[in-house]
Amino acid sequence: MGTLGVLVLSQLALVVAMLLLVDRTAWHVNLPRSIRLGIVTHELALAAPWFLGLALIGLAAARLRGWRRRAAYVAVGVFALAWFTSWATFWTTGRFVDREALMLAAASPGSMLLHGLQFAPLAFVLLPLSAIAFTFAFVALARVGARAWPAIRLASLLLALVALWLAHSTARDAASVLTDNEQRIAHPRGTTTLGNLYRSLRDEHTGPVAYLYASLGRPSVTTQQDAGIEVVWPPKARYAANPPARPFNVIVLVVESLRSDELAAWGSRLPVMPNTDALARESVVFLDHVAAATHSNYSTVVPVSGQYPLRDPNAHIYPADPAYPRVHLYDVLKPLGYRTAIISSQNESWGGMANFLASDRLDYFLHSETFTGPRYVEEEDYGFARFARQFGRAGKIDDRLTIDEAIRWIGDAGQPPFFTYINLQNTHVPYPIPASAPAPFAARERDFSIRFNLFPADSVEKVRGIYRNALHYVDVQIGRLVAHLRATGQLDRTILMVMGDHGQAFLEHGFGAHGNELYEELLRTPLIVHAPGLTPELRRGLAHHVDVASTVLGLLGLPPHPAFQGIDLFAAQRTYAYVLVQTPLANQYGITNGRWKLVVDGHRGTAVLRDLVRDPREQLDFVAQDTAVARALRRRVDTWREAQLKYYRTPALRATTYAPVLPEPRPPA
Repeated sequence: MGTLGVLVLSQLALVVAMLLLVDRTAWHVNLPRSIRLGIVTHELALAAPWFLGLALIGLAAARLRGWRRRAAYVAVGVFALAWFTSWATFWTTGRFVDREALMLAAASPGSMLLHGLQFAPLAFVLLPLSAIAFTFAFVALARVGARAWPAIRLASLLLALVALWLAHSTARDAASVLTDNEQRIAHPRGTTTLGNLYRSLRDEHTGPVAYLYASLGRPSVTTQQDAGIEVVWPPKARYAANPPARPFNVIVLVVESLRSDELAAWGSRLPVMPNTDALARESVVFLDHVAAATHSNYSTVVPVSGQYPLRDPNAHIYPADPAYPRVHLYDVLKPLGYRTAIISSQNESWGGMANFLASDRLDYFLHSETFTGPRYVEEEDYGFARFARQFGRAGKIDDRLTIDEAIRWIGDAGQPPFFTYINLQNTHVPYPIPASAPAPFAARERDFSIRFNLFPADSVEKVRGIYRNALHYVDVQIGRLVAHLRATGQLDRTILMVMGDHGQAFLEHGFGAHGNELYEELLRTPLIVHAPGLTPELRRGLAHHVDVASTVLGLLGLPPHPAFQGIDLFAAQRTYAYVLVQTPLANQYGITNGRWKLVVDGHRGTAVLRDLVRDPREQLDFVAQDTAVARALRRRVDTWREAQLKYYRTPALRATTYAPVLPEPRPPA
């Protein structure tokens, strides 16, 4: 039995080492040492039974022979690989592996591998080596422990038991003092209570075992439709439309991670995107445009589908041949004589997006998985991304090549009208651009790594400059597209919409990149509409990704399609926008009316109310002060959520209706 103590103690020592070495754990938070010790021992106490089981398997591997011994080795190796992978994921993103991460990895293994290689190449390369080294070292320790002096084995067992007892008692005492503590403290993501901070650090920033237990114990959020809020279930009917009297070309162009405040119309004084700024001066610019989600696999498909991405209480991976109705802009326009295409720099298989976008009414579908030309890899590559790319589910197309392809496909004037959705990606973190491209806003060299969710706090301006370099490069490609349309006489008969799929964070609330909580830096993104007959203006009032499809039909003079959940922005005024995030980093849904924003945590059911006028940095929670506003917004957003989920879980509804719509409230007389 003493050998078990040796093995368990070695594993507990490894946990402590990871907590001390990885800079994002609870141990590195500026809190009293006693509190941090209580948080750390919580992980040790929860991990102890797992480590005891692994110790028994290690003993078996040391003593058995034949296939049983090999099976024990495999079991230890699988455990070690999973454990180290979860730690590597935490180091990269700030979250350990959970259900959402496993779903994404299963749906897009090559893309997930490339993301790991991009943001922490050395860590992910060392994973299998670490697992192998751990397995053989652990079994060797089991053999040595079995032959050690009885006194050493007994001391190891007693020390392990004492460590576990201290862990249990310390964690219990700290929890009893802190979990109900309502003392409010400042936090990068807004004010919170000491108890909430303790729970967050304990469950999410300590170790993979505590995170696993916390995720399994999350209560499911229940919502109800408010009978006083109208919900319309549009019946399925044949869409009857004649070819439009105004058969304009249509281009929906989405730029990865494009923040509004990088453009002149939103106040930028830097020439980050001069071509896009010039286009905006000739266009209708929607200053209060809101993304549907903070991550690409949800947000990028919304403008062409006109549907909200909420289909499941947790992450939704688009299945092959989805059972729910999908109507895209190209499905409407193809029968009316349009040529149709998707031309994307990204891998549309990420999260199953290609399954959702697939249609027999697409003439051409190009993305990185079907592109035969070169696909770029990052500077910090170590050669492994090139290897992963050969699997066909990794790599991206440089946006210069994507625009080359778009220009080729669009061609010259004199052809039938066309619709194309273009997605540009060089602005995705870590913001790669070719060596020959200008870098006017930051030097290319850096002495730090840009991880997906974090980078050094003293490097924010440098990182933002690197991001601006990428925006500048993408802007050159947008300028080339506009120049081609202008030179061929097609710009004056083309509806060109430019938008971001979401914004981008630079540690405003303690995290970087995107796919995270519903803050304005991730939700606010431009919407520029250049179309024949429109008078250029800067327009206030909410606009939403989900409105793009209906607005295109309105500009073409076509009737609205009942499958589209948005409004024609030139015919109606939006009052509320519904927003969503479902990633390993966050699970939230929310509603905004431009000033007030209510955000509900999809795991905990707790809600925060932001006042974007009085508190534009989103540091305060106004739920307790403005209860009437909070209640009204909560009733409406819960009605929206419940109607969405009811539709996608009810085959009878999907067979007879399109997705539900909450009509915009009529303004008072």
